[in-house]
Amino acid sequence: MLEGQRRPGTPATTARVVLLGRFDLIGEGGPVSLRLEARRLLAYLAVHPRPHAVRAVCSRLWSEVPDALAYLTMRDALDEIERRAAGVVVSSEAEIALGAHVVVDLSEAIKSIRQLDDVRGYRRQLLEPLSHDVLPDWSETWVSVERDRFHHLRLNALEELSRRLADAGRHADAIEVGATAVQADPRRERARRALIEAHLAAGNISEAVAAYDSFVELQANAGSVPTAELLGLFPPSPAWPVLHVRRSIMPAIHLPGLRQEHPRRRLSAGSGYSGRG
Repeated sequence: MLEGQRRPGTPATTARVVLLGRFDLIGEGGPVSLRLEARRLLAYLAVHPRPHAVRAVCSRLWSEVPDALAYLTMRDALDEIERRAAGVVVSSEAEIALGAHVVVDLSEAIKSIRQLDDVRGYRRQLLEPLSHDVLPDWSETWVSVERDRFHHLRLNALEELSRRLADAGRHADAIEVGATAVQADPRRERARRALIEAHLAAGNISEAVAAYDSFVELQANAGSVPTAELLGLFPPSPAWPVLHVRRSIMPAIHLPGLRQEHPRRRLSAGSGYSGRG
């Protein structure tokens, strides 16, 4: 059984561990400063919020040193966390874990994704935890694995949320969510398509074209081209803007067709666009 490491008579600290965008430990009195090894230990336990064998944690975090030194390093880190934020980590001789009262923003973000199925409950506050990756400046393998997993999870959630918001007529929210997905991964076509479709649904034709153009240029600079599915959004046809979208879109403005063979489309002087149907 795990037991708290706090001193007798010392209450457990209500604490929050921040993993999205940066590392931070926030206690009742504000941010708590920790040295590197204490930060690594706490981050590992927060990324994997379950009891762990002490030996396994030592092996994972300090595999480059002998077992005895790894154990001493872990104990030093544990003692530092206990001094600065009592009860944030609990342990026994065999196991170690986060305290039950500790909140982790990554866990909250994953829970919030499950709440996005019904867009009626969407609020802008739900977007913030989906706007950052896990510990982006950390290079350790165990961090990279979790960072990639959450990155794909949040992108899938943002893309689907943008489409659902657009279907519900919440165009400003759909555009904001789609833009967040694009910012997270500018070369991801699904994210770019979600943003383009959100603009088209809102009647923002010039913004849709700009998002399309910038993606085509980005791909060209990387020696690649968009898929036929994305190129099909803007075919060289007088019937422009596009009808080949995943849902029926009735744009608020009409734009006369532009015929050109290159996939990029730009609005320019003399294009005939007057802003009226």
